[in-house]
Amino acid sequence: MQQRDTGIDLQSAVKRTRNARLEERFRNTAQVMENTAFDLARDGLATDTGWRGWEPTGLSKRKIIGLWKSGKIADYLVRFYRASCLKPERPLVLADQAGRAFLLRATTARFCIDLGIGKEFVKANLKFAKSVAGKEKPKGPDGVRGPHEPIIVGIHREYSDTPLSTSFENAHQAETDELAASESMKRICGFITKLLRARFPGVALRYQNNITWHWKHNRIRPKFGLFWNYCFNAMYAGQKRVHCGPHSDSKNIVGICAVMVYEMEDVTLPEADFDYSKKSWLCIWDAGIIIELRPWQVVLYPSSLMYHFNVDVDAIDIITTGGERPTRENPASIQGGKDYGRGSVVFFNQATMFHCETGSATIKVAKSRGHSGATDFVADVDHSFPVLTQAEGPISKASKA
Repeated sequence: MQQRDTGIDLQSAVKRTRNARLEERFRNTAQVMENTAFDLARDGLATDTGWRGWEPTGLSKRKIIGLWKSGKIADYLVRFYRASCLKPERPLVLADQAGRAFLLRATTARFCIDLGIGKEFVKANLKFAKSVAGKEKPKGPDGVRGPHEPIIVGIHREYSDTPLSTSFENAHQAETDELAASESMKRICGFITKLLRARFPGVALRYQNNITWHWKHNRIRPKFGLFWNYCFNAMYAGQKRVHCGPHSDSKNIVGICAVMVYEMEDVTLPEADFDYSKKSWLCIWDAGIIIELRPWQVVLYPSSLMYHFNVDVDAIDIITTGGERPTRENPASIQGGKDYGRGSVVFFNQATMFHCETGSATIKVAKSRGHSGATDFVADVDHSFPVLTQAEGPISKASKA
């Protein structure tokens, strides 16, 4: 298989030095947990060409969705590891059995609360999404991610030889430009960019090299930091929260996406009341983990490689209590958590924007010039996710359906 042309020096000595610095940084600030039964390169959902993610097999996918819709998914999540926010002052890092750090839950972005940036961010997004947010839901089935509306803007190249703006951005260009230029969006994009560069420098460098290529060849740059695309998950009239169903972001590049939770309280829903300790945790099915996300926390992880969804942990019979990890000897009921006012936004990159790493603008052109059209998936994983040699505790992968 041909190596992609990244222009990145991957000499082993340089890589070892970088990983040593990263490990020291992680160790000094973060809680690091290792999943002893999950390997990102082996268990991650990816296409044969290695560029992007993939979906579970049809039977498994239908079964998981059916269990989630019926609520019976809780029976399968009892043994999943629960990463609560009992230590919100410390970031959480999850590593696979090879020691690759593949997920970061950052501490709360305090500037969003203390400086009011979060409220301004929600207001700016609601203004941007005014054609959808708070309106009556159109008739028809829910989307694969749930009954809310994912509003996606930015640049992609899904079915085109050249990069194009999304259909929503084309129809709402002025609103999109205003949102991207808002002080709250710039502050949050800057915060996420710093996180990515500090914790996943290989991914950040790949994204920056991609931006440089597209500026040189297409005179375009992303509006959202290191990400070409942005999704605001908007609620229709009468909806209480954004609570995503089982899916994988399979069209995205093998890399990192950024998810941030927002809250509507004191913005447009003064009656909003959401218990984040019990509701809408992030479940990563393939890794056997469930993660609590509080308002204005960012989680960085390879969403294209993992089947994931939101789940209410008050539906599961074993939960985290009193600062201890849950066990069957230490159960407690936390049913009845409030569920009004929670939303989320996502920053991501689609894989087709990175086909230029072949040395050509598209896979079709690359193949005509003798390229295989594939990338080295394992090498990309190893470059993107730094290896850590120590963890505070093991996570045994849960049994699944």
